Amino acid sequence: MRRGIILLVLAMVGLVACGDDALTETTPVEASSSTTDQAATTEAATTAAPRPPGPAFIMKGESGPYVRALQSYLDCAGYGPLAIDGVFGDGTAGAVSEAQADENKIPNGEPDEETFAWLSRACFDDRVVGFSAGASSADVAGNAAPGDDDVLRIRVLAGQEMTVTVQGAVEIAIQGADGNVLHRPDGSAQVTVAIPSAQNYFIRVSAASPTSYLLTITVPPGPSPETTVPEAAEFLLAVDGFIEIDFGVETDEALEVLTSRFGSPDADTGWETVGESVFECGSVSRVVSWGFPAAGGYAATTLDVTFHDRNYSNPAFARWDYRLTDPEDGADAGPGALMTPHGLSVGDTYTDAVAQGFVLGGFEELSHGQIDGINLHVFSRVDDLDQDGYIGSMSAGTWVCENDV
Repeated sequence: MRRGIILLVLAMVGLVACGDDALTETTPVEASSSTTDQAATTEAATTAAPRPPGPAFIMKGESGPYVRALQSYLDCAGYGPLAIDGVFGDGTAGAVSEAQADENKIPNGEPDEETFAWLSRACFDDRVVGFSAGASSADVAGNAAPGDDDVLRIRVLAGQEMTVTVQGAVEIAIQGADGNVLHRPDGSAQVTVAIPSAQNYFIRVSAASPTSYLLTITVPPGPSPETTVPEAAEFLLAVDGFIEIDFGVETDEALEVLTSRFGSPDADTGWETVGESVFECGSVSRVVSWGFPAAGGYAATTLDVTFHDRNYSNPAFARWDYRLTDPEDGADAGPGALMTPHGLSVGDTYTDAVAQGFVLGGFEELSHGQIDGINLHVFSRVDDLDQDGYIGSMSAGTWVCENDV
């Protein structure tokens, strides 16, 4: 969300730095009385007494979409970690107090709408929309402002419809990760779009002035039993690791992030010596695995994360492999919980992959190629990828030998 603003701020900082450099090259002069007065005024402004907050916009003890949005903004802006559960408890109140103090307000733990909007401005991440088990709709709240859109991300499958009902003086646009625009802002209070392909879709919320809003997003079941992937979908697969941790992160740090998302691992090999044929050099490695159970008749999936001790004293996150647990067991393939930035996952069809730019680069029975820099392996039970092709596994990683250190 709002990444363009970061670039603008950086550019402005660069301009200010240039101005400061020019000033330091001039001949020093004695401060005049006006300069002294200005400095005194500036100091007084920076030490102004904290302002009292306005009427509470969200109160402790409340629950619902506005609380969930508040928690998300707080966590994103660095006042976490918080459980994004939509329940306003002590932890959320404490984080609000910290934010209020930074906003130079008297902290009382209950944000007024100005603080809610201020926190939205401080967050630059997309927010993931997830449905509760068995649900086909979700209420999502937030705040948008001119030049500072709120961006929501949701995974929807081909053949489904998505309806967005708008409450608040905001407009929405809907676009796929592939760049396909499904709806442009037109002031509609309700928008329904047909979903042409399985991928991430982005709902961009814009406003003419700082405005809080509430959207109801509905995705009825389509041809597939699943409406959206599980919450773990927000943990995107990436060529350099995951969305929150990169290759090279030490083992304990990476495991802390992984277990916070997926719970305790289902398997852990511990540190063991492996041969040169595996890593191109003698090494010690550790593989930690999480299993994602089958759903809707689909095959289960497994994530293997490998830690590589490149010189027996510097173990680090080095590789991930995500796959259908047994693609030949007869279970139907279906989109897994984790996905690439383009919204592809194991179990998605070969046709979906090609639509996102995937190109084969291997042999027919176990064809492979790359998309988003990630290696994809495609299978077909009937040796016809166009008819029965699906992504059987994905992988990314690197190995660093001792002599590379």
